[in-house]
Amino acid sequence: SIDTTMVQTNMVFVDTDIDTANALQAHLAERDIAIRAGTHMRLVTHLDVSTADVDAVVQAVRGFFTH
Repeated sequence: SIDTTMVQTNMVFVDTDIDTANALQAHLAERDIAIRAGTHMRLVTHLDVSTADVDAVVQAVRGFFTH
């Protein structure tokens, strides 16, 4: 498990197959969230990304993987 109180980063790494990556990219694009699909993805936030923006991405990714 990950102790999130000890981790301080703006990156999330995702390894998946290309079909899932492409489907995730399309799902997020429908929600105005841009990623570049690949089998090894690095999702990175920037200084201008708010907590609400991060929450929206988390909800969108969760929605993709729960359907």
